[in-house]
Amino acid sequence: MPIPVIDLFAGPGGLGEGFSKASSADFQIAVSIEKDGMAFETLQLRAAHRALMKSGGADRTTWQRWDSILAGSPWNIAFEALQASGDDLILAACTKARNEAWNLEMGPGNREVVSRGIRERLRHMTGRNALPRNAVLIGGPPCQAYSVVGRSRNRGTAGYKAEKDHRHFLYKEYLRVIEEFRPAVFIMENVKGILTSQVSDRHIFETIVADLRRPDIASGNDSGLEYTLVALPQGSADMFDPEPGEYIVEAETHGVPQARHRVIICG
Repeated sequence: MPIPVIDLFAGPGGLGEGFSKASSADFQIAVSIEKDGMAFETLQLRAAHRALMKSGGADRTTWQRWDSILAGSPWNIAFEALQASGDDLILAACTKARNEAWNLEMGPGNREVVSRGIRERLRHMTGRNALPRNAVLIGGPPCQAYSVVGRSRNRGTAGYKAEKDHRHFLYKEYLRVIEEFRPAVFIMENVKGILTSQVSDRHIFETIVADLRRPDIASGNDSGLEYTLVALPQGSADMFDPEPGEYIVEAETHGVPQARHRVIICG
C-alpha cells in the first residue's frame, strides 16, 4: 500500500525527492506546495520525471525526446515544451505533475484551497474518503526570519519588529495541516539559526516545539492530539528527550559532500 506524502513549503522538492527514492517503503508524493516560481518549475519537472519513470512504458525513444526537449528549452518554458511534445506518455506524466505540484502561497487566504486540495489528493491516491492512517507530512517553513543572515538584514530595516514579521509564524500553517490530517509522522526542517531566533524576548524554537507536541491546542482545539518529538540519533543523546541542539543534522557526517547543518524535527 502506498504511503502518501504531503510536502508543504516544498522548495524545489529536496525532501520529497529523498522520500520518493527510498527503497524501504512505497512513499508517493500526494501533493507538494511551493510559492516561488523558479522552485516550482523544478518541483513540477521532477514530479513529471517520477511519473514517467513509474509509467513502465517509456522506451528509449521517449526518454531521448524528453532529454532533447529539456536540453533545448529555457528553464521557465521547459514544462510547457514537454506538454507540447506530442508523446502520449510524456503528456500523461505532465498531467500527473500538474495535479501533484502546486504553485501556491501558504497562508490565511489559501487555507480552504489547501485543505480541500489535500483531501482530494489523498482520496485519489487511496481510493477512500477516510483519511489515511499512514500519511507523512514533510516541509520546511521559510527560513528568512530565522537565519543569521536574514536576522542581520532585518536589524538594518528601520522600524523592523520581529513579532510583526509574519514569516516567524508561517509554521502555524504547517500545524494546521497536522491538526486536520493527523499524519502518522511529520518531519519539519529548518536552518540552524531557528534555535537562537527570538520573538518578544522568547526563543521562537521553544514555542514551535511546544506547538508541534500539541498542534490541536496551538490551532485552537483541545482534541487530545499529541505527538512525540524525536531527534535523529546524535551519538549518546536521548533521541526521545532531545535538547534543542540535538535536532541538528550535519550533512557531511552522512556522506553528503556539503557542510550543510539543518534542524530536523521528527514527530
